[in-house]
Amino acid sequence: QGFSRREALTLLAAVAASPVLLRGVSHAQSTGSTLVGDGVANDLPALEKLLATAEARGEGTVKLPAGRFLLNPGSRTTAITMPAKVRLEGAGRDLTTLVMAPAAQGHVINAPYGLIQVADLTIDGNAANRAGRTGHNLRFEGEQILIERVRVANSASYGIAVGQRRYAKNVTIRDVEIVNAGNDGLDVKNSLNQTANISINNVVVRGFAQPDPALPKARIGTRDDAMRGKAAVDLRGECEVRGLEIIGLARGRSGLRFRQGEAGGLNGPGAHGGKASNITVRGDGEGSAIVIAARGVTLDGVNVRNTATMLHILADRASIRNGTLRGASLAAILARKLDPSKSSTLELQSVSFTRPKKLALGELDSVRFVDCDFNDCEAAFGSDLLDNPRFTLTNCRFDRSCKT
Repeated sequence: QGFSRREALTLLAAVAASPVLLRGVSHAQSTGSTLVGDGVANDLPALEKLLATAEARGEGTVKLPAGRFLLNPGSRTTAITMPAKVRLEGAGRDLTTLVMAPAAQGHVINAPYGLIQVADLTIDGNAANRAGRTGHNLRFEGEQILIERVRVANSASYGIAVGQRRYAKNVTIRDVEIVNAGNDGLDVKNSLNQTANISINNVVVRGFAQPDPALPKARIGTRDDAMRGKAAVDLRGECEVRGLEIIGLARGRSGLRFRQGEAGGLNGPGAHGGKASNITVRGDGEGSAIVIAARGVTLDGVNVRNTATMLHILADRASIRNGTLRGASLAAILARKLDPSKSSTLELQSVSFTRPKKLALGELDSVRFVDCDFNDCEAAFGSDLLDNPRFTLTNCRFDRSCKT
């Protein structure tokens, strides 16, 4: 029976809205009878055969049962090289684990061709027990990528590395947990200035980039700290984040960073126009919670607690609305110019500041506060805001500690 015109249009709209589509993928289960899954025997050769079978068909799903599958690539620098048009799927991220062998080096999964999906499993880099201590847990580039319901744990370097040498387009990363990354939790490069349509939904980062005990306290909050230090989520290119929780920041580290890349290098021109909503960052008085160094980034729904700086603004244009910023040990807002020749503006709407320590806004040309609250301040800076012609305040409220 054929589709009606309305049904056909509805189906086409659903297909067009899908972030990743592997056309014609067969979801017939690839049997894993040769896999052991005891965490002791090397399961990499059997897994490679399953992936090669799916690749030979031109498309397919390799479905892994529950178990702990040891990967020992020997002298190679990558354990699994994902072929295009293949989905690697486990029985659940609490049930299926791919773990690198103690002697292994390099990446756990590398997908250089795009057109891949990884779902419902845990990728354990086993970094603390590996001799090489190098490589990312999941590294990919190209187009049409879907990573969903995955835990990325104990990586030697980046937890997830996107577009490292070429570019990445039409990428969806959703319902992902990143635990104990050796470097950035999630790093998006903009090689060839072509990284675009990166969608990051419901991601949790718990622990990344171990603290540097030699880093002086005075460096916190500097431009170099914000731009060069490690980040839980470091973005370049066209990226949109919807639902992100970052737990724990070390000295000299950043939580969510929209970075302005180097125009002549692999990092491209940055994430101009990036968006983020429903962002939570919780720290222990260290690090920069959110760094905006790319022009025109908008944040909607921000909850930051107990970090050194909460909003570190380096772009010439940024907008934040619907936020709660509580307990800054250095400054609730630290704003500086990367390019002194450009006029800089910042707009904040419906943002609540509690124990903001201070607002370092001296380098900005204009700041607009709308419906903002200021409470429990260590200094009465409210009057300075009201009396400064560069600042516009509409329907803002100060308690006695914030305004003389």
